Amino acid sequence: MRSALLLCQNGKENEADEILKDLGFKYRLCPKIFRCEELRVTESDESVGCVSIRDNILNSYLLDKLYGIFSSGADYWAYHNYNESNPCEYFSYAFQLNGNGGGLINETAEFLIENLCEDFPAIKDTKYIEWWAHCREHAGSHQLHFDSDDEGRTQVLNPIVSCVLYLNGGTGGPTLVTDQALTSRNLATKGWICPPKKNRMCMFRGDLLHGVTPGQSDNELISSHDRRVTLMIAFWSDLKIRNAPGFGSSRAHPGNESNIPWAKPLNSSIENAADKFNDRLIHVRPNTIEPIWIPIHGTVSSTMPQYDECFQGI
Repeated sequence: MRSALLLCQNGKENEADEILKDLGFKYRLCPKIFRCEELRVTESDESVGCVSIRDNILNSYLLDKLYGIFSSGADYWAYHNYNESNPCEYFSYAFQLNGNGGGLINETAEFLIENLCEDFPAIKDTKYIEWWAHCREHAGSHQLHFDSDDEGRTQVLNPIVSCVLYLNGGTGGPTLVTDQALTSRNLATKGWICPPKKNRMCMFRGDLLHGVTPGQSDNELISSHDRRVTLMIAFWSDLKIRNAPGFGSSRAHPGNESNIPWAKPLNSSIENAADKFNDRLIHVRPNTIEPIWIPIHGTVSSTMPQYDECFQGI
């Protein structure tokens, strides 16, 4: 499938389709999504309704502090046995909003609620925060998925809103958010692209299918050591915080009394909120992609295709 991805990234979709058809695929993502270098976003006050992008979110002090906690080789990854080339099972942390926990992430969440409630009014109903992070290679990706409580093991419950905070930029593929919800009976028809950029935030409705496509393979500015470092925050009206042993979904956020090395700087606080966040958030309009899916050799299904019949480049 790697060869099919390279062909798609280099505008040779017809050749890729021959390979994908033999592999049993019926659809592939459209060319614009794979050719990352063509994707740009522009400053705009217009809103697309279910996706919002802001630049210039954090001041340099807080941005550098968070990047230090989650950058490649940091204690956080070793503690969780996280492999940057082949990431481990999903794990996240959670806490009650304004419950004297969460440190810098709690303060970031409060700031986002205050400043983005116009785009997402329901975010004001947030009572719990879930967060997780990723550190991936440029060619790394994240399959299309729905954010859900405990990965939907017992029932599928979605957050009010999810957001991606890019702690660095220029590395890795874009975030793709589609208009497909869990209740949809057909594939997504429209989507929005957010290329990674340092200090950018992409926020979207929590019930939408989304993921990360691979970074452009021929980008000569990217070295093998570069990583796409992101912090994700989900806003919940209700969420079960799990105190089970080991790593997993919605584990209790380590408190101030914790001796875990990576938790100490995360639980620190800056007394003056103005010292953490920028006064002027730059509103950016995401690229709208339509259609999202291209049928391979015209094979259009009248029903929802199987997940593994849709080529995402991974």
